[in-house]
Amino acid sequence: MSGALALNLPEPLPFFCFTLVLLFNYHNSESVKGCPNGYHNSESAKGCPNGYHNSESAKGCPNGYHNSESAKGCPNGYHNSESAKGCPNGYHNSESAKGCPNGYHNSESAKGCPNGYHNSESAKGCPNGYHNSESAKGCPNGYHNSESAKGCPNGYHNSESAKGCPNGYHNSESAKGCPNGYHNSESAKGCPNGYHNSESAKGCPNGYHNSESVKGCPNGYHNSESVKGCSNGYHNSESAKGCPNGYHNSEVIITVNQ
Repeated sequence: MSGALALNLPEPLPFFCFTLVLLFNYHNSESVKGCPNGYHNSESAKGCPNGYHNSESAKGCPNGYHNSESAKGCPNGYHNSESAKGCPNGYHNSESAKGCPNGYHNSESAKGCPNGYHNSESAKGCPNGYHNSESAKGCPNGYHNSESAKGCPNGYHNSESAKGCPNGYHNSESAKGCPNGYHNSESAKGCPNGYHNSESAKGCPNGYHNSESVKGCPNGYHNSESVKGCSNGYHNSESAKGCPNGYHNSEVIITVNQ
């Protein structure tokens, strides 16, 4: 009778499986040349697979790509920010876009837009779902008011002077405390569920966004600069070297070989 025991151990996973897990869903803004599913490439990215975002030099991209400047025409889901004159369903036009079909975003010169359009500056009145950033004093359901809006109905966004707002409002600067769903960008130190803290926020509950000084955050937080490692759903924009599923890395992506 032999003393040797036969152990049925699973074979080790191939190396590429671990690499794909690391890279899945990352967003790369500058130096990324090619990325797998869900990556964002802003400047030098020439061609990317499904879900990539190309901001400047991208001339043509497959489904889900974002083209910000030079993109003249893009397939379904593309975003065109400046020179895009006309785009199919789901496109975003920021400056020169005068008229766009369903779901387009118009930032400056858009005077009137159909359902779902975004108007940032000159938009005085817009139908359901429009965004008004500066001069909008009063808007119907779903409108966004950034600067002068003092009081707005459900779903409005107030960026600067808004001190207190009802459900769904966004307060960017002076807002110290806000009800459910509010966004606090600068001075907000602590906020309830769903708030966004951009600069000085040190610790926030579920769903908060921390952009600069946040070192570690729970599920769903966004860390833009100093974050080195984050758990599921975090966003790392600059210094993030390696992150698990769903992270966003904007500049430098380092593949971890283990």
